[in-house]
Amino acid sequence: MSEAERANIEAALEASGLLDAWVTPDGQILDKDDHETVLAIGISEPAPKGWGLDVALIPSVHRQGAGDTAISGETVSAVLRQIGFGTAIGKVWVNSDGSWQNGPLRGKWNKPAAEHIGHASREAARLCRIARLNAEIDTAKELARVIEQELQVLTERSAELGCEIAKAPSDGNIRQAPKNVTRSTACSDEHRHGEKRSPFRSTCSMRSCALLESARICVKPLKN
Repeated sequence: MSEAERANIEAALEASGLLDAWVTPDGQILDKDDHETVLAIGISEPAPKGWGLDVALIPSVHRQGAGDTAISGETVSAVLRQIGFGTAIGKVWVNSDGSWQNGPLRGKWNKPAAEHIGHASREAARLCRIARLNAEIDTAKELARVIEQELQVLTERSAELGCEIAKAPSDGNIRQAPKNVTRSTACSDEHRHGEKRSPFRSTCSMRSCALLESARICVKPLKN
């Protein structure tokens, strides 16, 4: 099978909703409370013998350990036999040109390369995802570096502004000046009002000065 055919079969499975459906270890449907789409065995008519998708695709099952409950190759093959391979092979089928039918649904789709069918395709897709993630990481690192530089510039500018503020002359005298003017005006007004309220004090002062002057003139020096 060519790369293009694998890509078209995968596109047909993906567009029909069959590619990303779940397959249980025993090939049966899930519990009634589970809301998932499942490819199950025995709930629909299989493709005619020799015309199922199992003739084109071979299961590739990898177990992680002895106690792993991975799906067996037999279960995968039985699921693939539920899907016809070729146009109008049963009610559920896919074709190598990307066309497909899933019950009353029918369509066609293509993709440039397979990502799931074939070990080489899966490895290539994995490496592509790694490269894409590495590119995103590099972009994020560059963005973080730019942000760090901008923060450094802002920090330096903040320090410069602090020094400029510290060196700037104080405006305390300017703020105090109106208060001083107010106090001076109040004192002047008070003085003027005091003079108006006490004319007797000024007259007494004048009379005292006149009496002292008369006393000084009248006193004569004594002769020996």
